[in-house]
Amino acid sequence: MSSLKPIPMSQHCRRKVFVHKELNNCSRVFLRQDRLTKSLVPPYSGPHLVVSRTSKHFTIQVGSRQQTVSIDRLKPAFQLAEIQPFRVSFSI
Repeated sequence: MSSLKPIPMSQHCRRKVFVHKELNNCSRVFLRQDRLTKSLVPPYSGPHLVVSRTSKHFTIQVGSRQQTVSIDRLKPAFQLAEIQPFRVSFSI
């Protein structure tokens, strides 16, 4: 009995978070909502404008206010460039 040693506890709360490589230079991001939502409600809001960034936190524009959030809750927003309307002129 004296030779028994305790087994180290596992840490279930530690999770590896995927951080997209494009997050360092994107201008807009999606913000994950960390709350229970009803079905068919998107888990991300946005796209939101990035105001400033550090290695672990981003300051983003949410509505009319600025909010500092962890990089773990963000993913980059890839948007198409705005396309100018195509005009065709006819002469009869």
